[in-house]
Amino acid sequence: MLRLVLSAGLSAALVLSAGSGFAQAPTAPPKVATAAPSAKAMDLSKRYFKAMRLDETLGKALDNLDPALLSGEDGDPQQAEAMRAATKLALDAAMPKYIEKMTPLLASAYSEDELAALVAFYESPVGQSVVAKSRDIGGISSQAMKDLLPGIMDDAMDRYCQQMGCEDEGYAEMARQTRS
Repeated sequence: MLRLVLSAGLSAALVLSAGSGFAQAPTAPPKVATAAPSAKAMDLSKRYFKAMRLDETLGKALDNLDPALLSGEDGDPQQAEAMRAATKLALDAAMPKYIEKMTPLLASAYSEDELAALVAFYESPVGQSVVAKSRDIGGISSQAMKDLLPGIMDDAMDRYCQQMGCEDEGYAEMARQTRS
């Protein structure tokens, strides 16, 4: 069960990070303006999100996830599809709220000139091609992560045990579950 939870968590993180750079945790607090963004900046930010087709990007990334990541310990394909469908519906429901929350942040983080340049690029044929290809690359990156995931999970468990001391039977059991 722990393997399913860890896999689902990593999968969700991959879906979000594949869809948008905004989903990545910053290494330092972002430097954004403290003043309220202008109406023009807000409009440009909305156009940016529309041009990025973020809802399609996340759906495509989710479609490219390896079913084994979502299928649980017994590899049940029905369970994997149910998890994929539920996650897709949850993402679809959350996306308007995410964009609404991110729009003023984007509008504050970039100048109007920067936003206008971003929008001009992503609304252009070349920009739309980049968006489409980025979604396709999600499948490739998903396969790369699938190949790396067992090692990442083992490494995470080793690091966890170093910090928490897996001599305790509860921790040792978690370590065994993630490796099975």
